[in-house]
Amino acid sequence: MRVTLVTYDDEPPIGGQGSFVVGLRGALSDLGVEVTTIAGHGMHAISYPRRSGRAPLDFSWFLRHNRKIIEATEPDCIHVMGGPGGVLYWEPKDGGTPVVYSATHTYRQAHGRGSVKRLLVPLERRAYSRAHMVMAISHTTAAAVEGLGIPRNRITVIPPGVPQPPEEGRSSRYRFTDRTILFVGRLEHEKGVTDAMDVMEQAAREFGAKGVIVGRGALRDAVAHRALASDALTYCGFLPDEELAALYDAAAIVLMPSAYEGLGLVGVEGMVHGACLVAYDVDGVRDLAPSGCALVPAGDREALLRACRELLSSEDNLSSASQAQREWAQRVYSWKSASLSTAAVYKTAIEALHSRAE
Repeated sequence: MRVTLVTYDDEPPIGGQGSFVVGLRGALSDLGVEVTTIAGHGMHAISYPRRSGRAPLDFSWFLRHNRKIIEATEPDCIHVMGGPGGVLYWEPKDGGTPVVYSATHTYRQAHGRGSVKRLLVPLERRAYSRAHMVMAISHTTAAAVEGLGIPRNRITVIPPGVPQPPEEGRSSRYRFTDRTILFVGRLEHEKGVTDAMDVMEQAAREFGAKGVIVGRGALRDAVAHRALASDALTYCGFLPDEELAALYDAAAIVLMPSAYEGLGLVGVEGMVHGACLVAYDVDGVRDLAPSGCALVPAGDREALLRACRELLSSEDNLSSASQAQREWAQRVYSWKSASLSTAAVYKTAIEALHSRAE
């Protein structure tokens, strides 16, 4: 089976979409699927004109008018990575190749009614409506896709996998008494990095905790300046996967005070390494509730701090929460399981197209 992944983000990833692509591509290859990648950024990036100031949109526009780039890979199935920051693409009605979409979240979830980016909702709806199947990464995202008018029988939920740490578990340098609180993500207002820093500094005063921030984005300079002026905060910038894994190992808590998430992959990554997740109760993150993670009302920094206090005030609380969340995350977010389910969708899409042709 030959599959072409069409994605804006690729390796090295600049966000969750790129991490998703890297993990899925490797897992599919392990199954014997022949994968080609066409990307707007990263190691498989192609050249395209920049006109709008929004690279994913320029990339989408270019592919829509240069379909031969995808056709030249001779795929049995085209797998497109959608959602805000993703690709808007659809085959012609008489196209000879099935298209499946991965939906991380939707423009309606990501942007309020006053946002100009809401103008992309009709294009997103059209892309999903023309796909054979939409693979949502969470039940929250599946409901949002259904809200666009996509029939429920054409939406399936396939959670992504996450890299699993070694069988022996956390690195030997990890100690619960380190009380490290970690934030990983784009440094944008909607990711809540300011709330995270507020909580970290208060936890430092009360428990001697250390706050660590990883990421890049529009607030980078403000975050770096605040970290330099604070004994409680360390800003690490962007880190490769190996270094990030070591930080997850060292963390007692991962904070995720986002305004929304497609899933909250950072939280899952932290949990598989044994860190406890404390997050705002918002779309996407809410799907992680069965893990036993601490979800508090969105925007309530005091509640976020109280949840951290409960964990940091007792090693027993921290240890039991860590074990429960880790076991749950490792069971649910397996790349082997995700790739098998995804390959089954490809097979169904290919067979359906061939049966119609006959």
